[in-house]
Amino acid sequence: MTEKPKILVVSPMPTHPQTQGNRWRVFEVCQLLKKAELEVHFLWYAKEWGGLIADKDYDLMNKSWDRLYIVPDFPDSKNRHSNIDLEMDHHCPETLMNFVRWCKNNTDYQYVMVNYVLYSKVLELFKDDETITLIDTHDILGDRHKMLSTAGATQEFHSVSDHDEIKGLLRADIVIAIQEQEANYFKNKAHHNKVLTLGHGHSQADNSKETATSKPIAGIIGSFNNVIIENTQKLLLEITKHEANLPQGFELHLAGSMCDQLQGPFPKYVKVCGRVQSVADFYNNLALAVIPVEFGSGLKIKAVEALSHGIPTIGTQQAFTGIETTDLHHQYPDIASLAEAIPDVISDFGTLSALKNSCSQAYINNQTKVREQFQNILSTAQTIYSNKSKQTQDFQFSHLEDKTDIVLFGAGLGCKVLLNQLPHPIKSRITHIFDSFKSNMTYEGLTVCHWTSIPADQRERITVVITLTTADWTNVREKLLESGFSNIIYAGDFIRPQIV
Repeated sequence: MTEKPKILVVSPMPTHPQTQGNRWRVFEVCQLLKKAELEVHFLWYAKEWGGLIADKDYDLMNKSWDRLYIVPDFPDSKNRHSNIDLEMDHHCPETLMNFVRWCKNNTDYQYVMVNYVLYSKVLELFKDDETITLIDTHDILGDRHKMLSTAGATQEFHSVSDHDEIKGLLRADIVIAIQEQEANYFKNKAHHNKVLTLGHGHSQADNSKETATSKPIAGIIGSFNNVIIENTQKLLLEITKHEANLPQGFELHLAGSMCDQLQGPFPKYVKVCGRVQSVADFYNNLALAVIPVEFGSGLKIKAVEALSHGIPTIGTQQAFTGIETTDLHHQYPDIASLAEAIPDVISDFGTLSALKNSCSQAYINNQTKVREQFQNILSTAQTIYSNKSKQTQDFQFSHLEDKTDIVLFGAGLGCKVLLNQLPHPIKSRITHIFDSFKSNMTYEGLTVCHWTSIPADQRERITVVITLTTADWTNVREKLLESGFSNIIYAGDFIRPQIV
């Protein structure tokens, strides 16, 4: 039976429960990876809400992925509440980096993906391997606070410098943007030639319950997110200007953790539902879903979520950016025009019926597009992997023929395998075996010693071939470089298949 390729996915948010757009994004991407026959090892760096998670959500997350790792967050108190101008790599403390090192030492990963450029430092651990490194960016974070300030919004989530964002993007073999506009932005900004788009695919909801279209109920659901909160607050203000046109019995339901921060007083037709037990029941109780977004970046996952529930949905052009739709009800230029349209749309059953059909088609188009984009990412990753593998194996022996002295590192099985593969002319020039833990002995007829036993003035003319097959070979290489050995070749990727 062929072993599945393994991927390590690093995320600062859990995949369960899916109470926020970014959690939905991570969950759906991991689902795509599993459907593509990859073995998903999910590492949750537990930053959100102090790492709190209910037993049932932990159990669901544990069952969803092939392996689940959790690394608790121990924030630096001086930066605990600062999301602006924080050095990007501060988000990757040694506790996280060391745990990823442990994962790497124990597992042969073909892919590693981090969520958000904030965690790109993790990819540095794999830069000299065949492992394909990916960033799912989710959003533009470079000078994000300036964009929000221009829009009159308060800071939420994280903002990094443009310089840091570019540095992070260049650490990945493949950069994933959530929509085409951001893909073009990243390409131009970082001059990265492998920026690919992956929109948000959302599993179709169960619409077995009859939608209550007989009542003119509109609804908005959103998480504890300043962009969502301030856009919703603006819609509440704008819709009061059109109260005279609202149909009899009209209600506007507000749901989700955003309700904790919405400022009243609210008109009598507004019902603040707060956190709901079932998102599906909330949508199924609506005649119309409303997505009010005037500013922000990323793809508005709530728009895709609403479409997945088969509910007639209207929103601003910004809300539907990245979603293929030609319906004019998805292209309102601002929240003012969106609020003005709500009375007419929700009062007309013909309009609602046509809108429902166009929303269903937009959902189908989006799902098809996302599957195609995902296949393109897999194909690109496989091509890069094949090229990396070829380069690694070509590099191992093509440079040995011109060297005078050769020393192998690691007196173990990898060394023995390599010795059996080497042609005699090269093997005859091997003088020693270096080993960190073994010395004053012989292995396969060669003297084993520590590299410090070689005089410093002789180290530059020695080629060291590392025969270790575990991920800590990179630490060995760094120590050798620091000690004055400049010609170092890694043979582990050639040796590993021979051992298997």
